[in-house]
Amino acid sequence: MNRRGIAAYCLAAWICGSTFASMAIWVRNRSTVSPLLSASPAGAGFFFFCFLGLILGFAPSLLGGGLLWVVARTFRLRGWLPWAIAGMLVTAGEITALGHFGGGAGSAGHDESLRALQLVTQGPALLMAGGWWLAAIPGALTGLVLSRVQAAFSAISHT
Repeated sequence: MNRRGIAAYCLAAWICGSTFASMAIWVRNRSTVSPLLSASPAGAGFFFFCFLGLILGFAPSLLGGGLLWVVARTFRLRGWLPWAIAGMLVTAGEITALGHFGGGAGSAGHDESLRALQLVTQGPALLMAGGWWLAAIPGALTGLVLSRVQAAFSAISHT
């Protein structure tokens, strides 16, 4: 994969991974009304929620995309189905680990390193609050998208 492929892969991992996870949380919690989103119309609230998901999901999405790329290269995954299954497993494991790791971050003090850790782990902690299985579907969908990006840019680099 060339430099453009790596940039497209990272961008797809971030945008798709964060958006799919935001959508999963939104669908899971659509019955509860947040005071932050209650004043806005449903469509505007959803887009604002996805925007927050892009911010909180930046680092976890890139980490998950990188881990998925390593798994795919190690096991020589071909086709969209193995990528989707690997994405589901990698994302569920990553979100579980980051969610548990960051569960108590930032509560002890106001140290800058704890704030940075909380920024990285807050999104996974929110996703974990809905259940560890909630990360499986966004992970599978992100794996599907990343398999197509990998296939497109692998074909370009071999020509």
